[in-house]
Amino acid sequence: MSNIMEKLELTAQSMYCKKIEELTASELHLALGKAVMGEIAPNWAKSKAKHNSERRAYYMSAEFLMGRMMYNNLYCLGILDEVKKLLKKKGIDINVFEDIDDAALGNGGLGRLAACYLDSAATHEVPLDGYGIRYKYGLFKQLIKDGYQVEVADNWQRFEDPWCIRKEDETVTVAFKDQTVKAVPYDMAVIGCKTDNINTLRLWQAEAVNDFDFTAFNNTEYDLAVKEKNDAENISKVLYPNDNKYEGKVLRLKQQYFFCSASLQ
Repeated sequence: MSNIMEKLELTAQSMYCKKIEELTASELHLALGKAVMGEIAPNWAKSKAKHNSERRAYYMSAEFLMGRMMYNNLYCLGILDEVKKLLKKKGIDINVFEDIDDAALGNGGLGRLAACYLDSAATHEVPLDGYGIRYKYGLFKQLIKDGYQVEVADNWQRFEDPWCIRKEDETVTVAFKDQTVKAVPYDMAVIGCKTDNINTLRLWQAEAVNDFDFTAFNNTEYDLAVKEKNDAENISKVLYPNDNKYEGKVLRLKQQYFFCSASLQ
């Protein structure tokens, strides 16, 4: 426990040049999340090595509704109450993390069921890893304006995400008839409750093979210069894009093929 608080203090200083009590809610979330990740790194590495030496199971889903990662991870590590008390000594209410958006990787029952399978498998030390898509905006965010419900983008990554580690060296390419994109993996630790076992949720992010056409830009064709980048990133932009038109149906199929192909590779 003392290690996590020491890591938190060092992270607060190195990232923000602040004391813990001076951090904003988003800064505290990122700093504490990174401290937790540093603490679990040895067990995660041991779990991966063990799983690689035996038969493993894989759960592929378009959705994973993981919920409040901070509370869940601290609880699984058995240190939630201790962290709550130590933060309170700094004048910080742990409920401040309620202001941090959940990872927008799922919507309803399907996504929550997938997350429960991963949680349960990790707790029972079953080597089960998940595979899905790292959506930039998820489904949507609901707001009330002038008495009416409106839907806006759920930009859950705007304050960064401490729980996912980008694995650039394990990038693969996915080819469609008219397009080839990079599938960049982000690994999220799925911590077993009160056990040393940690499973992995691998989320694929779609990126362009060449994200900027310098020649097109110099020719003042500014939209064309970033077209390949935009077309690639659209694949992992939104959960369940509207499919009432042909283009939407194609994009949904591309999403499914994209993460299935990347995962099998």
